[in-house]
This record gives sequence, structure tokens and C-alpha cells, in this order.
Amino acid sequence: MAAVFAGLQGFNTGGLKKVTDDMKAKNRKDEPALEPKAKVAAPKAAAFSGAGWNKKGPRGPPKKELERDINWMIENYEGENVALDEATMQQLVCIINCKNATVHINTKVKNIGIDGCQKVNIVCHDVVSTVEFVNCDNCKLFTQGKVNCISLDKVDGGEIHLSEASLHAEVLTCKSVGLNVLIPDPDDKDGQPIEIPIPAQFVTRVTGKTAKTQVFDING
Repeated sequence: MAAVFAGLQGFNTGGLKKVTDDMKAKNRKDEPALEPKAKVAAPKAAAFSGAGWNKKGPRGPPKKELERDINWMIENYEGENVALDEATMQQLVCIINCKNATVHINTKVKNIGIDGCQKVNIVCHDVVSTVEFVNCDNCKLFTQGKVNCISLDKVDGGEIHLSEASLHAEVLTCKSVGLNVLIPDPDDKDGQPIEIPIPAQFVTRVTGKTAKTQVFDING
């Protein structure tokens, strides 16, 4: 490497030819002018943005079918009434991506799951395990039998109408707002239910080495 640098230091540039104006490509008439490169179009955005995938409602043709003899799949219904009479106590019912629809589950089932739905009414009878709402908006549940547990996760607005047989049911909520539980009023001759809001705000105070959480006063 030292020999290379030594050779460069002794290199004489006096023997190099000077480039005149007539030798430059831009001034030579016998050669075509260089065309500028065409601009490459930017790739188009995907058909579905992040917000699109979070949109509630149908994402394909409507479907009601039994899968693997276990799961009843009710998907992509909009503006329709759907009745399920064939489900058994050992089967689960999955209601997915429906909008402005009413689903009647007329038999005793093991579990009901509602996911990605908007303005859907679910009318059910006995449920052995849980009725689960996930990522739903303004849905309503009407129990006409015995339901033991109702779970709501990422639910924005909704009503839970409990029958006499379901008044003992636990209602579990997570990241949900605008929810109300309606129960029969035995003293109302007109049959108007009692409406009970589910708290969505809490107050947590540090006490010593622990923290205590209280329900925020929803009545102001």
C-alpha cells in the first residue's frame, strides 16, 4: 500500500489531454440528447387502511353454518332477522361482523360470543357458560332464560335486558362505556323495567403501600 501512495505522489498530470467544449457530450450534434429518467409512480395505498380493518359490520357474504360439530357461525348479516333452532347444549354460537340485525337463539347453548358487531340484538334462552361481547357498538342482549355470566370487552354503548331467571348473573366489563342493565320492576304495572347504568369511571387512591379503587359517582 505504501508503494501505491508513493507512485501517486510522483505521477505527472502534464501528459493528460484537456477536454475541450466540442468534446463534451452535451455539445455534440451527432449524438442524441440524453432523455431524463421517467419518474416511478409511488405504490398505491392498500385497499384497507388500519381504520378499515376495525370497522364493524359485514366483510363478506352472510353465513350460518355448523363448523366441526361444535361452533355455530353466524357471520356478515345486515338488516335481517336470523333464527337458530338447531344448536345444542354442547355447542357454541359465534356471531361475527353483523350490523343492524336481530339474532334469535331459541335453544339452550353452552356459550355465545359476539364480535365486531354494531346495532345487533341478541335474543337468547339458557346459556350454560357465558355471553361474551368483544369490540361491539350499541348492541342489545335480551335474556329469556337463565344466563350465569355476561362479559363485555371494548364495548361502546349497549343494553343488557335480564329476565327473572338471570337476575343473579355476573356482569364483567373491561374498556367499555355507555352500558346499562335493565331488570323487571315488580311494582310497575306497565311493565317498564328498572335501568341501572354500569360505571365506567373509577377513582384510585394510594393508601400507604397499597391502592384502593372506588366507583366514580355516576350520578354526579
